[in-house]
Amino acid sequence: MSLKLVIPRDALIFRDGKPFTAVPGERSKSLPFPYPSTLAGAIRTRQGTKPDGEFDKNQIADLLKISVRGPILVVVDEDNKISNWYFPAPADALIVLEEDTPMRYALAPLDISNDRVSNVAENLKLIGAIENIKAKPIPKPPLYWTWEALQKWLLDPTPKEVVNSESLGIHGPARDTRTHVSIEPSTQTALPGALFQTSGMEFTQLKRKEQFSPPLKDARRLALAVETEATFANSVGFLGGERRIINWESSDERLPDCPQDIKGKIKESGHCRLVLATPAYFEEGYLFEVLEDKLEKKYKIKVKVQAVALPRYQTISGWDYAVNDGRGAPKPTRRLVPAGSVYFIKFEEKSLTEKNIDEIWLHSISDDEQAQRDGFGLALLGAWNGQLRKMEVKHG
Repeated sequence: MSLKLVIPRDALIFRDGKPFTAVPGERSKSLPFPYPSTLAGAIRTRQGTKPDGEFDKNQIADLLKISVRGPILVVVDEDNKISNWYFPAPADALIVLEEDTPMRYALAPLDISNDRVSNVAENLKLIGAIENIKAKPIPKPPLYWTWEALQKWLLDPTPKEVVNSESLGIHGPARDTRTHVSIEPSTQTALPGALFQTSGMEFTQLKRKEQFSPPLKDARRLALAVETEATFANSVGFLGGERRIINWESSDERLPDCPQDIKGKIKESGHCRLVLATPAYFEEGYLFEVLEDKLEKKYKIKVKVQAVALPRYQTISGWDYAVNDGRGAPKPTRRLVPAGSVYFIKFEEKSLTEKNIDEIWLHSISDDEQAQRDGFGLALLGAWNGQLRKMEVKHG
């Protein structure tokens, strides 16, 4: 597999599925980040397009077998070289504002006494911090962490520490809102009522400063990195709604490997944290039994999920062009486990090897074969000592 870069020229629109009709004042909104299947579809379409621009429908069955891993947000320099990687913020990190100081807490499974009950599944532990937190989360936390910051967190999540949210990561592609009108050709004036808005994602970011307009020399070019079996050449293409323009660029780099010190800690403790780098699809939702069965069947590893730090589920659908004699039909709606979700795992046997870790690292753990090929459920692994924290309880 090789790495492909999607370098947007325009603000990209990844539709959220809400109706967008010819109604005055209508708004078309974009998702904050594309699903893996969006990039998988774009890559397969580009691979199956003939030199004359016509898509070869006879290749559909083979194209669906092309695997992708991504997308991962990256920063590229003037030569389209990757200068930094950004991964979704892990859900076991909580950043709050305490007396105007950003403070990061590490969330971990809690040991609660027998006289307390919860609505968490019977075999799962509650997730919490080392102390009761009264402060509120910061308004716009970094949704994507740098690879350097994430490595430190995966290796050793400090229970409580002061952080600089700007150096930790970024909030993601900026929102770009445009107002459009429809023009009457004969008069070159706007048609009454034909006013609408589109909201896309801008992949050029300016560093925030006190001045109103930061200089363009401080801008960062964001792109999407996808590892794939596709072999098409560098070219200009389209992606998302309204056929916004992108550049396809090949890269000699590869997705980051699991650091050796993280492997050592996981093997030594017999426990780990599994962090989703892309949304995952399980037929039974987030249910941990599915993940346990998946790891045992595919990697011959017996595990027990102790706890899950889980944001709200995401919903995905789409349009299938290959059914109904080419007329197409809606795809079934599916619920996804969001990127950044964290599973706290105990290995039942001391049979875990470095090979197992490499086989799981940034590979799909989804339980559907097509979802695996589409890039859903890429997993990162982090250290965890397996100890349960005492739940702090205040009476009165």
